[in-house]
Amino acid sequence: MTQTKIELWPLHRTKPNYLAAGTAVLKLRLTDPLSGTVHNVIYRTPKALTMLGPVQWATQVKKSTTVSAAAFAMAK
Repeated sequence: MTQTKIELWPLHRTKPNYLAAGTAVLKLRLTDPLSGTVHNVIYRTPKALTMLGPVQWATQVKKSTTVSAAAFAMAK
């Protein structure tokens, strides 16, 4: 089988991406070279979601994990 990926959703690189439930984002075309049969598989979002862009990634406060000395000693 030969596979071809076709992007259906244009990903915004400078701002957040808002996707509704059931939005088609990728189409995978599978082609059988012997018979010429073509099957299309479409990937859709299961629910509404937001994919953040680079500005949001750069300005988000990173969560730090701190472990107290007592908790570290208990883990040993």
